[in-house]
Amino acid sequence: MTFASDIYSLGCLLCKLLTGDVPFDGTDSMPLRAHHLQTPAPSVLGRRADIPVALDVLLSSMLAKDPQERLSAEAVYEALLPLASTPSDPATGGDESRDPTRPFRRLLLAPAEQREEPTDRGKLTDAEADELQANVRVLLDNDRPSEAIRLLEDGVARAAHEPFLNLRLRHFLAAAHFYAGEYNRAATLFEVVGRDYRKHLPSTDSYVLDCAYHAGHAYAEVGKPDKALPQLRFYVQNADASASRDTADQIR
Repeated sequence: MTFASDIYSLGCLLCKLLTGDVPFDGTDSMPLRAHHLQTPAPSVLGRRADIPVALDVLLSSMLAKDPQERLSAEAVYEALLPLASTPSDPATGGDESRDPTRPFRRLLLAPAEQREEPTDRGKLTDAEADELQANVRVLLDNDRPSEAIRLLEDGVARAAHEPFLNLRLRHFLAAAHFYAGEYNRAATLFEVVGRDYRKHLPSTDSYVLDCAYHAGHAYAEVGKPDKALPQLRFYVQNADASASRDTADQIR
């Protein structure tokens, strides 16, 4: 074990804390160890859009495949320290001695030099969004889901201020993970995106139904029938068998 492996382990833990899911899940076709050695780290922004871009960049560095590319413990400490909760205010009756974050807010290391905040990558334009989706379709058609995932993760981050575009790109991202055999991640994304769609679209909408259908199958692939059944039941109850032969087959 080295400090670089500790940083990687901490990155995995932070991913779980921020998204409710681990970075990788093993399957019959891709064991967990192979994912940790070969699969690029997923962007947490793809699964939780309210996470700051700077934190997403930090996690990507902590989960870099090459240990030499990972940040030092001091750099990670400096980046995470401002995210700890602020001290309790005695005027409001708070007791700082009972704050569990207190030990982590005390400067245990020598302060590092101030670094400039990462510059904004720029909002995704309509033309760029159309081109991105076209490229993703080509990549998925040619069995290159990992490349599609990287494109989509960047697109999701850049579309953070365009709610529906962000939602559509997260839908694409879920599909890319599904085609890559990363079923646990795909299931979580499909479920969240489907729930967000239903805030604006009826239960019979094709986008809503696609998310339920694929979330159900992805949860089944990772052995979670308690989560798979509600999704598949929702699909069966709301899909129209007369809409197409494919829909009828899926319902059966």
